[in-house]
Amino acid sequence: SSAKGKDFRKGDEDASFPRLSAKWPESWRNLSIDYSSDISFSGGVDASGMKNGTLTKQGEYEYTGEFAGAIPHGTGKENEFDGTVYEGEFIKGERHGRGKLYGSDGTLLYDGDWANGMMTANG
Repeated sequence: SSAKGKDFRKGDEDASFPRLSAKWPESWRNLSIDYSSDISFSGGVDASGMKNGTLTKQGEYEYTGEFAGAIPHGTGKENEFDGTVYEGEFIKGERHGRGKLYGSDGTLLYDGDWANGMMTANG
């Protein structure tokens, strides 16, 4: 199946991205996984799945931060393919809470609140 158009950060169904619901051996603290030729994860895991690390989708984005299972959740940094960078809070794979958006040249574009992946008027 094709992963085109699916958003792995949000855990989209049928995205050719394995659900990490398996019980991880307690001895596994750091792990590197290549899911396909363009998706990889490197970081810490525990019995509930990914905890922190870097999830990369070649040519689209790289997320480094906290996870809940296999989805970005908590504090993290997202580098988009166009050079923009978001640093802040995520909930269930969405930019949500306080965060900053930087342009590809490093210029601060927005510093404020986010809700469901969108900037709010509180910035």
